[in-house]
Amino acid sequence: MSKKEFIALFFIAILILDIKCALLNGSDNVSLTGTDYNLSWVVDDVALTITFTMDVASSGWIGMGFSTGGTMLNSDMYIGSMDGNDAVLGDLYNTKQSEAPKLDTALGGKSNISNLTGSFANGRTKITFTRPLNTGDSYDTQITQGQSLQMIFAYNSKTKQVNGVFPMHDVYYKRKLVLWKGTAAPTPAVTPTPAVEPTPAVSPTIIKSSSNFLKNALMTLFAIWLILL
Repeated sequence: MSKKEFIALFFIAILILDIKCALLNGSDNVSLTGTDYNLSWVVDDVALTITFTMDVASSGWIGMGFSTGGTMLNSDMYIGSMDGNDAVLGDLYNTKQSEAPKLDTALGGKSNISNLTGSFANGRTKITFTRPLNTGDSYDTQITQGQSLQMIFAYNSKTKQVNGVFPMHDVYYKRKLVLWKGTAAPTPAVTPTPAVEPTPAVSPTIIKSSSNFLKNALMTLFAIWLILL
């Protein structure tokens, strides 16, 4: 095998591997990591859905949501807990700061939660669910590419529900995040900023980069050109 043939085969192998990576990692995979509240999410660019996983040091309820003002007023929230081996999660909206949020269905909206799973182990509650990026529901925040969203995170460390109502949270965070980055370059993941109580420092992880398909394709074409010289 000549040197030119070896170089060409090498770049072709890179291109094939890159295509496989593009198929497997066709969505964002970002982690928001802290000592007490871990949030990760994956965007499916084909199905136009987003899957969230809340992993929280709590045996009570855990929640996350979207709020333009960083408070519970007019916020789109997802709050849940474990009921034995089953995860329970509500798609809720809060119309008043001083009142508990209500189910979207009770306000005339709809529940847009699917693929709900959960577990409780080693003092941590973990809940995973999927929702469309654009639900078409006026009580849901619509997620668009490149948009910075004000998000809120909260939990009660011990209590789940009292007479069907979630009690006050123990810990509350807020943070602006871009959830749907598409093929944007990798950037460090962010950490939640305590809004009420101080919490331990958090350790960021790095966004998994998407494959550079165009670059490798050009490299492969160059290698083939060398063979034809």
